Amino acid sequence: MINSTYPIWTDINEVPAQYPWLDRDVICDVCVVGGGITGALCALRLAQSGIDTVLITENRIGSGATASTMPCVEYDFGHTIHSLKKRMDEESAAEFIKMGADALSELSHLVETLDGDCGFTLRDSMIFTDDASELSLLNNEFMARRKAGFDCSYISRSSARDVFSFDIAGAIVSKGLAAELDPYRLAHMCAQRATEIGARIFENTKAEMIECDDGILIETSTRRLISAKKAVIAGGDSCSQIFESQTTAKTGFMVATEPVEKMVGWPGRCVIRTWGNPTVTVAASPDNRICAGGLTTAAVDEEGRLYGIIPIHKLCNRRFQELEEMPCYLFPETDINGFEFACISKYSETYDRLPIIGQSSRSPDCFFALCPAPNAALMSVIAASLITRLCSGEYADEYELFSPDRKSLK
Repeated sequence: MINSTYPIWTDINEVPAQYPWLDRDVICDVCVVGGGITGALCALRLAQSGIDTVLITENRIGSGATASTMPCVEYDFGHTIHSLKKRMDEESAAEFIKMGADALSELSHLVETLDGDCGFTLRDSMIFTDDASELSLLNNEFMARRKAGFDCSYISRSSARDVFSFDIAGAIVSKGLAAELDPYRLAHMCAQRATEIGARIFENTKAEMIECDDGILIETSTRRLISAKKAVIAGGDSCSQIFESQTTAKTGFMVATEPVEKMVGWPGRCVIRTWGNPTVTVAASPDNRICAGGLTTAAVDEEGRLYGIIPIHKLCNRRFQELEEMPCYLFPETDINGFEFACISKYSETYDRLPIIGQSSRSPDCFFALCPAPNAALMSVIAASLITRLCSGEYADEYELFSPDRKSLK
């Protein structure tokens, strides 16, 4: 199986648009480096603010990590208040998750204004366990979310028995606080709108060198120069190289079934996540596939090598097999004909599992947006808004939480 992995979203979609490579020197206010969902959203928000914006990407729009991510976002970014309390107090943890709920609402409104269809549909968010020993922590999490004002309910084993097709010891269901979507199409929709209002996008154009000295000078792989007042580094690889001591390489796994005609025992196609660590998330795609992702491990490349050195095909295959078992366990009455996709995605994650957004004291004219999977699309909404405000000279209270210089990263 490891030899047949390939990105799902670039495979099932036609390329919505292609952009030229940079064939001339250009001048702009802000240059965004990175063509995933983070870069596309940043370019859109900057352009909407009247900032002369250029975006360059080494490959094509949405063809990196965006092409292999889960077809869903969750308002809590895959966190719990319980886990966040290891790094901040309960009130701050709740505020962070509220930012996710607000970002989900903003994303919902944004999609309505864009041309095209990325299958964005609001869903309920569900965290469940089938292990009775975890119920105490799950109930505490429920109480903390209710206290913070989230519209959520607690489901016991007896109340779930007639609704869901799988065993539930307990679950938290948050109303309308998740969504399913095609992240690749969303990235292209944002890029298209950005160009319509003046942004310039260049594909197959890698930033070979970025000089930060009284402005920004970028040397590209096409042997052209970009002169900018500021730069936004929105590529995961670029950010991880710069913040190597503050991030750790991760590999995520995802499997996707063939399109399913009828899904049984899945009320409202809610986004389902297991309690505990490592987690597994199950969501439906806009074209009616059942996708399961998670079981994150250390960095494994596309050839199944740990850190690019040690072959561990068996580990990768075991991850895929474990993920394949999850939809079959959850929905035994659903006719699953087979699994069509098995994807590996590499990304960098900060040690406190929060994004890096903002300006580093080491690079005064550079802004960074590192939004790790699996909820990169939702984090990118926050990043795009915050960076646009910072580039416009505004200060934002949430900047300290995500700052590249924050103490929690050290």
